[in-house]
Amino acid sequence: MYLEFNQTVQEMYSAQFDITENGSKVGQASIQGWLGGEQGNWTVNYRGRTIFIGPIQDREFNKVHPNVFRTWRPQVIKNGNKDGVIIGYHYQEYENQGLLKNFFGNEKIHLMMEIDSEVYESFGVNPSFDEGGKMCIYDGNNRLVSIGGVPHDIYDGMRNYQIISSDEKYVLPTIIQICRAYAVSGFNPGQKIKKGHQVISVYTKDEELRSKYDPAFEAKYR
Repeated sequence: MYLEFNQTVQEMYSAQFDITENGSKVGQASIQGWLGGEQGNWTVNYRGRTIFIGPIQDREFNKVHPNVFRTWRPQVIKNGNKDGVIIGYHYQEYENQGLLKNFFGNEKIHLMMEIDSEVYESFGVNPSFDEGGKMCIYDGNNRLVSIGGVPHDIYDGMRNYQIISSDEKYVLPTIIQICRAYAVSGFNPGQKIKKGHQVISVYTKDEELRSKYDPAFEAKYR
């Protein structure tokens, strides 16, 4: 299945997106607060279901994940709103690659998500082989189940993403990862929006990411 995740609003400390399928709106997402990281509050409504994603204190997160190695700004996922029932967590781990690489900040970031009793993994670096990026989502069996397409061309500061998923159940985790990608690297708080065309293109050389990517995935499920 194929959906579009298109930005409609960008303000100083907020952004909004429409989620569409075959031209019909099936949901929307909003990000409120400081957008240069994961400490803001995100709300996603997809096909009538609303979830809230917000920051959680380290000590609260460590109660349920005492063995997580070196996480940063963990988030809690709740049904409905910030007072709703907890249905999962969103956090990142670092792969220890040695003292020298750690010093230069070259560790690989594993993005982990638990939602609806399922576990998903992505990476802080998204493979790119031609234009744009591929935000690959893997299930608990290390299978590629969904891709969030990162835009190659950005017009007037507005970012449009794509979702290519092998099943409906993987769409929501992909939406959350797209929100993170935008909050962390897609928005510069305080920067005035400028009219124009921006091109982002990064060629991936990481062999693990390249080997895990299935080039036939998009054609099969789009």
